[in-house]
Amino acid sequence: MARPNNSVLQSMTGFSQAEGTLLHQKVRIEVRSLNHRFLEIKTRLPREFSSLEQLVRKEIQSHLTRGSVDLKLDFLSAQKTSQLENTIHPDVAAHYYKQLQQLQKKLKIKSPILLRDVLSFSDVVSRKGNDREAPEGGDSTWSALQPLISKALQELKAQREKEGKKLQDFYQSQIQKLRRNRQSLEEKRLVYQKSLDEKISVRVHELYERFQLSESQADIRMRIASELSLIMDRSDIAEELHRLEHHLNEFDSTVTQGGSIGKKLEFISQELMRETNTMGSKSQDLPMMTDLLDSKVLIEQIREQVLNTE
Repeated sequence: MARPNNSVLQSMTGFSQAEGTLLHQKVRIEVRSLNHRFLEIKTRLPREFSSLEQLVRKEIQSHLTRGSVDLKLDFLSAQKTSQLENTIHPDVAAHYYKQLQQLQKKLKIKSPILLRDVLSFSDVVSRKGNDREAPEGGDSTWSALQPLISKALQELKAQREKEGKKLQDFYQSQIQKLRRNRQSLEEKRLVYQKSLDEKISVRVHELYERFQLSESQADIRMRIASELSLIMDRSDIAEELHRLEHHLNEFDSTVTQGGSIGKKLEFISQELMRETNTMGSKSQDLPMMTDLLDSKVLIEQIREQVLNTE
């Protein structure tokens, strides 16, 4: 069986059902799926099909790669008596009746031999059209069951792809908002760095005048310059903005690629949050903090939906 279309993003949430005829009766197959880190399969099959469970699991694995999948098979109604063709074998019944008479005489049983006693022997009555209790040939039964399961799984995939399209639109919208925030942070960073540089220059000039530092005290002047440069570096978020841009591009490219990308998106969203938190710890500028808080909310919304992406 073919794997899911690798160009389509899929949600892990969906429901489908398929109906058909199996063992001369109407059956319904229902499949539900929820989000899960791996592929977890639960099957609820009638006792008659317990031997086919592994084949059912393999069929599900050939269609899906992640999610908690629950497949249920039910007979829609009990078979009507009119659908049965019963044949009574008088010779066989007579044989068993004589056997029961001999046993009655030998054991001195006084109770009469009833018709139901004779009919209790399985080969007295042949039942055709009611082979549900004992399906003949696992291969033939699976040949009839497999297309129904495949149909239900195909419909489930269609539902998951429909929800996946909504997720794809959501991700692209969030990425666009994060790009705007990043551009705003880049512009505010330049303003903040310029302002910080001016403040530091004024402060350095005040220190020189206060302690009357001369040109000959070059070692002290170099130490001050080194410390101030360190302060500038610690407050600069240029590297984080560069890495953030890379992660946004990678996230956008992965969403466009589609397929089973949930785990990769989870990793990238963690990196997005890591860079944003680092910038928050380095920045002391209020306008920048507003953009960073907004970005955290956007990334957290992404992470919530990533958990439902195959």
